[in-house]
Amino acid sequence: MADIPYNLNIELPSGDDRTFPITISNADGVTDADYSTWTGIFTVTPTKDAYNDDSSAVYQLKSTDASPRISISASGSPLVTSISINHFARETSDSDGTPLEPKNYYYDLQLVSSSGVVQTWFKGLYKVKWHSTVDVN
Repeated sequence: MADIPYNLNIELPSGDDRTFPITISNADGVTDADYSTWTGIFTVTPTKDAYNDDSSAVYQLKSTDASPRISISASGSPLVTSISINHFARETSDSDGTPLEPKNYYYDLQLVSSSGVVQTWFKGLYKVKWHSTVDVN
């Protein structure tokens, strides 16, 4: 099993779309790492202090949403879990289309089992940079 959470900083221009692919496998190369039945939650917050307060999140995606932008699957032998996060930095929510303000945010990616086990796999700085072109239509 890996030491978690990994600190991974993400930097992207405001207004850009990004897909973040993540693969989770066990270091021994023999043991399955199947998290495909777990719920993925990707949360962006305005401060580090807001990590424990989802109500202050500026953005949150869940694999259980009606139109999920997180997909989780497992394949191979041994099983390896693949997670894909489709994030649109031009939106402050799933539907309003307002670009995230260029500044530093913080994020984490958690996986939650059906029995309530929570594992934070990734966390770090989520830097949204200034972008010169916003309206591409």
